[in-house]
Amino acid sequence: MRLKTTVKVISLYDLIKNNIFIIFTILHHIIILIFNQYAIEYTDHLKLDFPEKQKEFEEIHINLEFCQAITLFTLIILYLAPHFTYIFNKTKVTLRQIRFVIMTISFLIKMIFTLDQLYHNYDNEFYKTINYEKDKFIIIIDLSYMLRIMSLAIIIIILLLISIIYFVEKIIPHLNNFAKNYKLTYIEHKLVEEKDDV
Repeated sequence: MRLKTTVKVISLYDLIKNNIFIIFTILHHIIILIFNQYAIEYTDHLKLDFPEKQKEFEEIHINLEFCQAITLFTLIILYLAPHFTYIFNKTKVTLRQIRFVIMTISFLIKMIFTLDQLYHNYDNEFYKTINYEKDKFIIIIDLSYMLRIMSLAIIIIILLLISIIYFVEKIIPHLNNFAKNYKLTYIEHKLVEEKDDV
């Protein structure tokens, strides 16, 4: 058996064009990793400044670490995804679709965990105290949570609208057909003035 070697030449433009999705995906996840790492360190400092709020900072810290771990795991899975495409060969699923599903699952896991944390541990007085007495970075951490929630809500609303539009497009021809073919019979009574015959 002989090893055949071929040399392929590709332009930088083609390389970027063919991999633009994965490039933006990796950049997106790297930004999230950096933000989460800074936020974790920041909450560690705030724990020292506000020892009476230790429990609240611990909950934020746990959420950030969980999101950090899921983001890192997602990044690794996205990188290894081409090695698992043989599993989906029979279904004709593209690599981009696989990566999109992986990112969606990652997002949903983070959202469920964040919503659970906020539902069980949200303390409005805590955030008012921290925001007035310290740097405003805790607001940015909160905004990241709120942006996730808003993103999820927007996605759900868009999916609902798409499904309603799809349903309306499918049902309107049937309604038109039904309206054209269905006949109604009714009796009409009119009151008419009588005129004398001349």
